[in-house]
Amino acid sequence: SGDELTHLASEKTAFQWELVVHKNIRIENIEDNRIKSFVEDIRKSDRVKVHVKQKSDIEILEGYNFIDNGSLTNIGLLWLGNSAQRSHISYPITVQYIVYDENDKKISKEDWHDYSMNPKELLLDIEEKASELRYFYEFPNGLFRKRIPHYAPEVIRELLINSIAHKSYTISGDIFIEVYPDRLEITNPGKLPLGITKDNILHSKHRRNPHLIRVFHDLKLMEGEGSGFDLIYEIDSRDSKPFPTIISEFDSTKVIQPSRIIDEDSLLDRKSV
Repeated sequence: SGDELTHLASEKTAFQWELVVHKNIRIENIEDNRIKSFVEDIRKSDRVKVHVKQKSDIEILEGYNFIDNGSLTNIGLLWLGNSAQRSHISYPITVQYIVYDENDKKISKEDWHDYSMNPKELLLDIEEKASELRYFYEFPNGLFRKRIPHYAPEVIRELLINSIAHKSYTISGDIFIEVYPDRLEITNPGKLPLGITKDNILHSKHRRNPHLIRVFHDLKLMEGEGSGFDLIYEIDSRDSKPFPTIISEFDSTKVIQPSRIIDEDSLLDRKSV
């Protein structure tokens, strides 16, 4: 169909989006502390091979495709650029975090629209400011009370990383993180990558932004190089939570993670020590 052909064409260019070069932004224009911070993180990581850590700073940046002949690529600007430099990317990462009450009325909002943070800084800042994601249920359990989080921190981390790593950077739009009393909804610009459906997402190896995912992985910000959904399913099972629902529209993908507990008794039995 026409839609599929358009999607196919955009996926072909989207796959290379990370490697688009900005000839007018040279490595000399990048602040030293940003380069130093990244290469130090790489050298500290036990997921990075020793021979990579021993390379020069410039060779490490080239190895992660951040620079090409001394000029910054899109992925390089995402990680190393300042706000002004990141604004040269067609659609850098922008995020809205919105909390609703039980009547679907907006009660608080935070946004990240100034391009001032790289993906790692953005991820950690969202986790720190999104206090509603740290809410928990409390149950009596013998003489004590047991706390069960609405969302396990590992599930939040994987969902947030998925939204950044699998976003389509070739169309405009914010990542929306919407927190309702009974669920978390994260909406991304772009439909699911070509060939991936909500039914095969667990087993698919296709990556929309493979270089970005490699950086997340090597910096130990994500569990593995998979989609993260296998980890989410595993933790949801452990915590007796429903699995997330995935809704893919033509220009967006939404993941809905309910907060409720399916079977309180089995959870309390299993977790009581």
